[in-house]
Amino acid sequence: MEWIAAHSIKVRDLEDPALLRPALEALSLRLDGGKAAENTTRRKRMVLSNVLRYTVEEKGLLTASPLPRVDWTPPESDDEINFRYVPDPALARSLLGAVRDSGARGEHLHAFFGCLYYAAMRPGEIVALRESDCTLPPTHPRP
Repeated sequence: MEWIAAHSIKVRDLEDPALLRPALEALSLRLDGGKAAENTTRRKRMVLSNVLRYTVEEKGLLTASPLPRVDWTPPESDDEINFRYVPDPALARSLLGAVRDSGARGEHLHAFFGCLYYAAMRPGEIVALRESDCTLPPTHPRP
């Protein structure tokens, strides 16, 4: 705790916008120093804004939030999806068929990649997916 106290600035010192700018810059970086995704930066800035509002409204440590006084915009990111590289439905069916036909492991991965493409699920959601979670049409052949 002593180290944290020695290496932290006081909340009231945040009224100086120059001290807030490095915090905003840090929000736009990943832990490895690369640029964070735009949504990540926006979410972190919202959390910082909420913390500063809490220090004003609930704790009375600041007279006003200093965030609006800082002229800062997040850096542009290039994490947008380039739809030239997203397969169309026909190509996706072809790719999924090739995966399915590549053996026993391919049958398993066929379902995995199908969930990625058709349901836009995250890998962790797919791993946790169970047959009981699904509602299949009554005419669907059971495996």
